[in-house]
Amino acid sequence: MKIVFILILLAACIGCASSRRQAYVDSGALLLDWERQAILEGKIWEGMYESQMFASLGKIYPAYSTTYTKCYRYYGITVYTRGGRVAYWVK
Repeated sequence: MKIVFILILLAACIGCASSRRQAYVDSGALLLDWERQAILEGKIWEGMYESQMFASLGKIYPAYSTTYTKCYRYYGITVYTRGGRVAYWVK
C-alpha cells in the first residue's frame, strides 16, 4: 500500500513540474527555442534568470545570500546566482 501511495505522489509531483514548466514557457516570456526546450526538460544554464531557474527546477529558497550573490539548494544541486542570473552550480 505504501508503494502505491509513493508512486501516486511521485506521479503528481512530476505532473506539477511539467505543468509549471509548460505554464512558464506558454506565459509569453521571450525565450529562444533552446531555452524553451531546456526549461521543459528541467535544465539550467549559466546566465539564465532566477525566474527561469524557478520555472525549470521549482521554487527553491536561498540557503544564504549576500549583497551580490545568492546560494540556492535543491535536491543534490547547489546553484549560485549573481545579479539575478545563474553564475554556476555544484552537484
